[in-house]
Amino acid sequence: YVDDDTDCNDAMIGVNPGATEDCLTADDDDCDGTTNTPNAIACSTFYYDEDGDNYGIADSACLCAPEAPYQAQIDTDCDDSNVDINPGELENCSTPEDDNCNGDTNDEGASFCTYFYYDEDGDNYGLTQTSICVCTETGYYRAESPNDCDDTDQTVNPAQVEVCDPDDVDENCDGLADDATAIG
Repeated sequence: YVDDDTDCNDAMIGVNPGATEDCLTADDDDCDGTTNTPNAIACSTFYYDEDGDNYGIADSACLCAPEAPYQAQIDTDCDDSNVDINPGELENCSTPEDDNCNGDTNDEGASFCTYFYYDEDGDNYGLTQTSICVCTETGYYRAESPNDCDDTDQTVNPAQVEVCDPDDVDENCDGLADDATAIG
């Protein structure tokens, strides 16, 4: 017999207003009306996830189960107001944002990427076998056209006109030097 009538389950000794909530039980251990009391025994960290993409920001709560807006278990979202921007997304060249939160908007293999060929001589023709698919040119990967047969000489590329010369240079990269259509 007691003077306190706030016990919510008098049949269980571990359930009472003085008990600590425990995530490992299905009971309202502390009789506060919920089984998901923050900082309960065996709680898990859930991060604030406003956009619902399962990636949150650093603001967190230790809960027994996810509870909106604390529902993400990963805290690496760089824009929690946009469901299409998070570390699980593929970078997309058609958007100006860092879609996958890696700090770069020019990822190799991004959606809608363009193949840029290695172009050391800057003649807008690159080496066919050396290319990367990115959103914008980067470094020597700057030519959108392949088939340069001498990437050290700007005067040799597929756009040039073949010229008869004593060195037998294939100016237009067609595989033939000084052929019948060459000037001179």
